[in-house]
Amino acid sequence: LDHTTENDGNLKFRIEKEGYAVLDTVIALNSEQNSSLFLKLKPIIISKSKEPGRKQPEPERKPPEQEKQISQPKTEVKLALGRITVNTQPFGASIWLDGQKVGNALTPYSFENIKAGRHSITLRKDGYQDFSTNVSVEQNQTSVISKTLIAQKGSVKILVRPWGSIFIDGNLKKKETNIQYEESLPYGFHRIRVVHPQLGQWEKQIEVKSKVPYEYVIDFNLSVNLIVTSEPNYAEIFIDGQSTGSYTPKKIKVRIGKHTIEARKGGFKNEKKEILIDKSISEPIHFTLGKM
Repeated sequence: LDHTTENDGNLKFRIEKEGYAVLDTVIALNSEQNSSLFLKLKPIIISKSKEPGRKQPEPERKPPEQEKQISQPKTEVKLALGRITVNTQPFGASIWLDGQKVGNALTPYSFENIKAGRHSITLRKDGYQDFSTNVSVEQNQTSVISKTLIAQKGSVKILVRPWGSIFIDGNLKKKETNIQYEESLPYGFHRIRVVHPQLGQWEKQIEVKSKVPYEYVIDFNLSVNLIVTSEPNYAEIFIDGQSTGSYTPKKIKVRIGKHTIEARKGGFKNEKKEILIDKSISEPIHFTLGKM
């Protein structure tokens, strides 16, 4: 304890004790009174490993060491593979696998090494309805798709005047009728033939390729103007083996239907053509006669 008395009568003193904070203070003295003073010193907590009053730097933090990875030998993963075989009736359908066209592949066809699981198959062929299905492929197994395709059909209507028998693809459909006949036919080519025993016959190959009805009116009562020419001129014109009494070039009337038209001229080879005459004909029929 150190102390001094100031000129103003105040007492200034300093208290030091090991382990406690130093206390400096001043006390005003009163000569008329006796005073007692109680002071409490504050202990200093000193770390054993540190100097008192000095902030110790924080230890440097190092990133945790990465664990050494032990490389494992790569294991080859073998895909589970199977097969798909596709057959159709009729054959020749193009194939879509999972929405993608398979090049120029046509049925019958086999897919090798197809990933096991579920797959979609679509089959398409002109004139037939598309066919789609799903198939499950199992490892080392063959999944088989076999389908009879359903033909798309269009409607054909035929009316004969005054009457006649109707044949389609060589089959008699209606005998001696004057009522419109209608039939659904698969897409594709068909041959229609209409026969009247006295007035002749009409025959044509048609192609059905839409659902819009195809309508034909065969009227054996109608005749159309037909221009017949030849080289050289002045050849006699025959229709179905009968002379018309006319010579080329000539416009003649010919009944609707299938006819044989012939040109004959002395010193030249005869020439004949089988022609279907209907309202659509517009070009002249021309013969080039060769010398005998």
